[in-house]
Amino acid sequence: GGTIVASAAGAAAACAPGGPLALLCSLAAGAAAWLIVDKALITIDERLFREKMRAEILEAVNEQRRALEAGLLQAHAGAIDHAAASVGESLQRVFMPLRDAL
Repeated sequence: GGTIVASAAGAAAACAPGGPLALLCSLAAGAAAWLIVDKALITIDERLFREKMRAEILEAVNEQRRALEAGLLQAHAGAIDHAAASVGESLQRVFMPLRDAL
């Protein structure tokens, strides 16, 4: 917000002698100044907070990994239970002399 206004004001002052193209000149110079200031602030922010942000991102990734692992283990256990139940049902339909002849 404020950096854009300051950049535009500085650009307008730099392009004032430009005549009819002064508006375009000031817009271009303001945009360039805004990008330069923004890049500088991002670089400063990254240098100050990079390790903290990296730790937060890695913790979020590890949390997601743990949740995915738990979900996969639960799904695997469910698939094993389903397969065991299917085998049990199919065995119930098969004639077994020891069980069914008595």
